[in-house]
Amino acid sequence: MYAVLTQFTVAPGMWAQMAKATDALYATLKTYKGFKQALFFADNDTGRYNSLVVWDLKANGDAAYKVIAPKTQEALGALLKAPMVRQAYETYEPKAQIG
Repeated sequence: MYAVLTQFTVAPGMWAQMAKATDALYATLKTYKGFKQALFFADNDTGRYNSLVVWDLKANGDAAYKVIAPKTQEALGALLKAPMVRQAYETYEPKAQIG
């Protein structure tokens, strides 16, 4: 599997606006081929928001990002205080649990 971490920087205290944008983003993400799951997390005091999206294959994650990134940029518009930062990772799921 393949995980994409995208970081967004907005002004502190924008939880309500970012939650609305996140809901719209999630509704879009889950329609794309290969989507597995998404997790959104933030530090509302600093204005740092993140999405972690898991895809079945790198190609599916990359294809979705090409379409979703411009739409996200447009939706967040003036809220963004810095460019979005995308980091992509191959994932590993442990085969056995300790203990």
